[in-house]
Amino acid sequence: MSYPFRIVYLETAQYGSMPLSILISIPKKRVKSAVDRNRMKRLGREAYRLNKHLFLPNGLAENEHLDVAFIYVADKLSDYATVEKGIRKAIKELNHRIEERKQC
Repeated sequence: MSYPFRIVYLETAQYGSMPLSILISIPKKRVKSAVDRNRMKRLGREAYRLNKHLFLPNGLAENEHLDVAFIYVADKLSDYATVEKGIRKAIKELNHRIEERKQC
């Protein structure tokens, strides 16, 4: 887990033109206010947008698709620096998991 996000992913056969799909989820159980949930989603999307170049430097195989969910697990709102740090750590952790899986 890369606080304040938990990452869940699924490798599938490629469908559509994009090899990667992301989902950012801020549960109502954790953040009650819709305004705050939307803000956290915006911060998460922006952090991902600026750091997606770190994602799978070796790329996916030609017929692979990756669905990735970033699930917010903190009970309080986080600032952008914390969100970006969590997204970066999650991306690196996922890269490591996928590389390990490819070697097996």
